[in-house]
This record gives sequence, structure tokens and C-alpha cells, in this order.
Amino acid sequence: LYAMVLVLGMIVIFDDLRRRSLFNVAIFFGNVAAVLRMYWGMDKYVLWCGVAIVLNYLLRQGILNDEAFAILSPMMHISSWLLLLGSCYLKHG
Repeated sequence: LYAMVLVLGMIVIFDDLRRRSLFNVAIFFGNVAAVLRMYWGMDKYVLWCGVAIVLNYLLRQGILNDEAFAILSPMMHISSWLLLLGSCYLKHG
């Protein structure tokens, strides 16, 4: 039952992010959060409060809906994966 609730929640979140064209932004913030948490040991509560504040600001200012941001979004997605992979290599390499 718990697994079904998690899967349903992920489907709803994915659909919402896709409809609002925020999927790349979500991946970017998730990867950066993973690097900050795993590599630098940042407190998870401070981390997620910071992410919530930054995202709320970006959404309220309309920055995430800007046309220029739409061009940067895929680059943010790719660069955050490279950052995550590089930090994993440094940590375990």
C-alpha cells in the first residue's frame, strides 16, 4: 500500500512539473541538493528550507516563466548532472 501511494504521488508530481515546464528545474534543484547534502554534509532541513525559499521567489517573480529561462533550463539540467557525477567521483574516486 505504501509503495502504491509513493508511485501515485510521483506520477502526480511528474505530471504537474511537465505541464508547468518545470521538470528541468526540479532535476536541477534535486541534483544540487544531493551534492550539498552528500558532499558537503549540509543539514537537510536548512537545505530544503533554502530550496523552498529560492523556488518560491523564482515563481513569484515570474523568472521561471521567462523565455530566456526556457533556453537555460536544459543546460541547468545537464550541468547539474555533471556536478553530481563529479562530486560522486571526488567523494568515492
